[in-house]
Amino acid sequence: MSRALRSIHLLVVLVLSVASFAGAQESLTIEGVGARTLRYTAAQLQALGGDTLRVELHHQTPTTYAIVPLRRLLAEGGLVVDSLKGRQLTMVVIAEARDNYRVAISLGEMAKGLGGRDVVIAYRRDNAPL
Repeated sequence: MSRALRSIHLLVVLVLSVASFAGAQESLTIEGVGARTLRYTAAQLQALGGDTLRVELHHQTPTTYAIVPLRRLLAEGGLVVDSLKGRQLTMVVIAEARDNYRVAISLGEMAKGLGGRDVVIAYRRDNAPL
């Protein structure tokens, strides 16, 4: 299923850059969720059966991203965002890129009963690795 992005403030897209780095493929690493660290390559993200997101901004050429919801990856680590309560809702996800760029997203923003924001990991753009 493909979704067209209509309102950029309702969606946070985290971009996973997958390229060859010192002979190894980069991966998305999720730490601090449950007792284990989760690592995903672009191929593993694709195998999860993600979705596509078409982004149309002003007069630019539309871009299509292959995406997987962050809440799905967190659930694989044992953290079900929609079942969190109280102080758990103050927890944050800090996404850090290779260039040390960071963004923080609160789990409360993602919880369906509160912020309800979709946060997705993008790993392909226009059918090519990012």
